Amino acid sequence: MQLIKNKTFIHRTDMKPVYKASSDFRFFLSVVLRFTCLVGLVYLYYIFDDNQRLETVATISLALVFFISGNTEIIIYPGKVVEKTNSFASMILPGKEKQFEISEIKKAYLPEDINPGVDELTAVAVLAALLPGKHTNYGERWNVILLEMNDGKTVRLFAELSKRKREKAVAVINSLLPANDSK
Repeated sequence: MQLIKNKTFIHRTDMKPVYKASSDFRFFLSVVLRFTCLVGLVYLYYIFDDNQRLETVATISLALVFFISGNTEIIIYPGKVVEKTNSFASMILPGKEKQFEISEIKKAYLPEDINPGVDELTAVAVLAALLPGKHTNYGERWNVILLEMNDGKTVRLFAELSKRKREKAVAVINSLLPANDSK
């Protein structure tokens, strides 16, 4: 067993994930986006002589999108839960992943299922279209895994996963938690 020291804690190199999940749809979208960026970069390479300023800005923009685009992944190890983004930028720039020790988690759960009716959906759509300002991502409320920590705080893992994968992740996390003796 080898130990590798990181900024925050020690990683065991022989520790294998218990469960790993990511959104297949988001992965497909990131692949399509990266492919589109590569096609755009090749196209810009061949027409670089026409308008160099515009093409330089477009090249930098496409390269940034290529390196930043990725999908969210949740990895559950025997001792910790990790939420990270799979992108080329996350490999170069550390600090984008969230890590939670299993010993610090009291329980994991999903938010309640709320099935809005047609009237509620219509009202939300009309208000979102008419009111200016920042709009809330309404899907974010249900597309999360909630972790209740031992100190009473609730942490949200924004897992762009199907409901089946989120339920499986919650079951795996709860099975790894130590028995709670405080009643």
